[in-house]
Amino acid sequence: MLEEDSSADNEWHTLLPRLKLGGMAKQLAEHCLLRQLTDDKMVLLLETSGVTLKTRLTEEALQEALSEHFGHLLVVEYEVVADIAETPAQRRVRHGEELQQQAEQSIEDDPFVQQLRQDYGGIVLPASVRPNKIGE
Repeated sequence: MLEEDSSADNEWHTLLPRLKLGGMAKQLAEHCLLRQLTDDKMVLLLETSGVTLKTRLTEEALQEALSEHFGHLLVVEYEVVADIAETPAQRRVRHGEELQQQAEQSIEDDPFVQQLRQDYGGIVLPASVRPNKIGE
């Protein structure tokens, strides 16, 4: 049995990608963290910004995906919380921001770009820089 784990390494980050989820149910799940798991029940912490994603249909789809994953009926309960560790949705945003910063820094450090700046007074517009998506 897993007890409360609200750290950034919450088991939910590992479990979620293995579930057969899409659409709004996946978005709901991405705003959660695992609080407790027993043989027949799972308690999820749901950050307040994800409350609007919690509908009868999204709850049913998430419960069905979890039951299928674990091989038996699993009751899913939600606890809405304002202060929560990093959810999968928050992790995705943070990762995107980090990739953007790395891409911008890579352009700034590029010798060719530096030469263009020196010779022609060129500038790099940060909004024009995008991370390379190869390998994601």
